[in-house]
Amino acid sequence: MISADEDTDPDGRLPVGPNFGDIATQIEHAGDDVDTAAGDAFQTRGLNPLGALRYVRRHHGSVGMVKVVSALSARDRLALGGDDLAGLTSSTWVPFLTHARLLATIDRSLGVGDLSLLPAVGRFKAQADLPGLLKPVLRLMTPGFLISQSMRLWRRYHSHGRWEIVRTSSDIRAVLVDHELAHPAFCATFCGYVEGALLFSGARLPKVTQTACRCHGDRVCAFLGVFDEQAGNARSRVPQPPN
Repeated sequence: MISADEDTDPDGRLPVGPNFGDIATQIEHAGDDVDTAAGDAFQTRGLNPLGALRYVRRHHGSVGMVKVVSALSARDRLALGGDDLAGLTSSTWVPFLTHARLLATIDRSLGVGDLSLLPAVGRFKAQADLPGLLKPVLRLMTPGFLISQSMRLWRRYHSHGRWEIVRTSSDIRAVLVDHELAHPAFCATFCGYVEGALLFSGARLPKVTQTACRCHGDRVCAFLGVFDEQAGNARSRVPQPPN
């Protein structure tokens, strides 16, 4: 699972907003109050942690992979396919909190531990995932339409939750409901994922912020994305997916 390629690229970090207080404490204790069996019932497909690990390999090489994998707990390594993660596949079901802790570990091991690296991970994942997932509708896409279609695929890759979407020509509001678990690292990565999806559809200057979070006592996790919509065919504007 760990590549021998040690070439690295710039991280492309962007700040996460808004600031909800002591990020380090939130990350450390996220999910602590969740019963293990109940928490493990919330699952995500292996496609999601694999995408995050591909970001690590692409931007930080084998050295970064070793840092991340060695920093994971034995329990999380087991859930992610074993000590070298070799058993992880795109169709494997992985506990949601294991995936979130992987994201937090990437940020802590390769960033500065304040979640600022994770939007770049999300953007990378979006540009890798979406060409295959949405190929049938590429010619029809506008930014709002793409986000709506992407969110409709949520339950193919997550065991719980659904999205409620409100969109206009210049912004989109997304609320995750019926998903009682939350984690700051997942939310930060999701902000970047939506930014990457908006870029994929040809939107200019997308910026996604989190406006509510279960981690802070809110009833749902909610996000606001703002952008300028470009004219023209979406397929001619989409970036090449990363290797």
